[in-house]
Amino acid sequence: MTERYPLSSAGAASEQSGPPFRRLSTGRRRLEPTAPYDAAPDEAAPYGAAPDGAAGRDLDVSGQGLTPAPPSAGVSLAPVPAAPTAAMPAAAASPRRRARQAREQETATGPLQTLERHPGPVAVSSEPEGPPDPAAGPSFDGPHDAGHHEHRNHEHRNHAVRLGHAGRSQPAGDGPAPGHVLDEGYDDGHGREHVFLPGHRSAPSVRRQRRRRRNIVMLVVLGIFVLGVVGMATFIKQIIPAPAVDYPGPGTGEVTFTVEGGWGPIQIGRRLAEQDIVASEDLFLEALGQVEAESREIHPGEYQLKHQMRAIDAATVLVGGDNAKVHYVAIKQNVRTGAVFTEISAATGIPAAELEKLNTQPELFGLDDSIPTLEGYLHPGEYRFPLETDAQGILQLMVDATLKELTGQGVTDPQEQYRILKIASILQAEALPADYATVAGALENRLSPDNTETNGLLQVDSTVIYGLDRYSLQMTAEEKADAGNPYNTYVHKGLPPTPIGSPANTAIEAAISPQENDYYYWVTVDSTTGETKFARTYAEHLVNQEQFRRWCAANTDVCK
Repeated sequence: MTERYPLSSAGAASEQSGPPFRRLSTGRRRLEPTAPYDAAPDEAAPYGAAPDGAAGRDLDVSGQGLTPAPPSAGVSLAPVPAAPTAAMPAAAASPRRRARQAREQETATGPLQTLERHPGPVAVSSEPEGPPDPAAGPSFDGPHDAGHHEHRNHEHRNHAVRLGHAGRSQPAGDGPAPGHVLDEGYDDGHGREHVFLPGHRSAPSVRRQRRRRRNIVMLVVLGIFVLGVVGMATFIKQIIPAPAVDYPGPGTGEVTFTVEGGWGPIQIGRRLAEQDIVASEDLFLEALGQVEAESREIHPGEYQLKHQMRAIDAATVLVGGDNAKVHYVAIKQNVRTGAVFTEISAATGIPAAELEKLNTQPELFGLDDSIPTLEGYLHPGEYRFPLETDAQGILQLMVDATLKELTGQGVTDPQEQYRILKIASILQAEALPADYATVAGALENRLSPDNTETNGLLQVDSTVIYGLDRYSLQMTAEEKADAGNPYNTYVHKGLPPTPIGSPANTAIEAAISPQENDYYYWVTVDSTTGETKFARTYAEHLVNQEQFRRWCAANTDVCK
């Protein structure tokens, strides 16, 4: 690269001259001189001519990876302007002025020789390439001494080593490869040329690219996090429904709400929510506990309410309404008719004898005349009867509840209904709810007339005990062999004459849909936990019975 700003004899720029380069907006440093070197238009020396009293510097490219093209005839190479002295202005011509002067000079003398970047590193050498040919035109060499020339070559070699050009050599005198131009550089003000290597990116550019990649990664991570939070919130919202908001009240329209006998607070709250009288069942139950009343019982009957009432308003009407007081009766699961009549009589004051008389007249309640008693039809549950309800009306409510369950399960034939009630009552006496379906399948296997294990005999203790009008499962061998007991299923094949209690809905469902299996026997081997073992043969059943006897021997307080 041509040295545009010659040094003084001391080899350094004048301190008053200022920095010889200008930094561009891209971070690169501009090669052209800064303002202090620009000469006034009328004082600038002609392009290519050395000022008076100063000599141009020769171009040394040995340390820059450059090789000047050999001069040819007719080519005029202009010397580089010398450094400013006391006798001349301190500033050189501006870049625009020098360009114009270069065009004028080229027109007058021919094109200037162009220096191009050599494609590879060049040899670092301090030896001159030889005397120039006088016929070829002006020489690059100026009136410098050899020592100063060696000093410049040494500086170029050091700078080439710093830039990574040392280590490989190029034979001196080889011409530059076409198409390679010298990259733009700058003078650091101390006589050293700095060349920007091809492909070199400035530090600000690298930092911007890294910052851009980092920002992209952060945006991707942030997007994934936001999507995860939104997805989790949506999932939680789906599995955890938002609590219902109570209606502001006072409600609209008029609706007649009927509380049936046997309904509890939960069922009442569910029906209120279904009819859009209250916002939700939970709000009604919460409000029911806040009602100030001597008793928070809700009696059967009809109540005049509104749609979309406040829960506390609906609860207040149902609890403290003007409805007549009622009788309350709670019937346990699988209790016999005698126990049911006792409970009804105690709650209503109706004589138990009157209820017993109605028990033998099932046709009064819409049942088939082949059914001997109401056993099995008196559905368990909680009942509230108005005070004026008579004995038949009370029993009718219980029978209707049982028929409603059977027809709801698809059993409409009266005889099949009665058969289901018998099996369901045995299930409740023989097994726990978890084993209802399995035991129901075993009962159906025993009832099969062609089975060779029991030959059509149910052989269950609960039926024998019912016939003996006892509740304890302990019985003697004589009682088990007594054929005079019509409920003795060890002697009489098939189902007992009547159900042996009032089955609940779960037992009715299992009797309607028994599990298909090949079991014939079962025995509870631990009465405290209800563990039940099943067997396919009588030999297996004997082993299970022995286990039960050992348990009873260790728990005499339970097995009485």
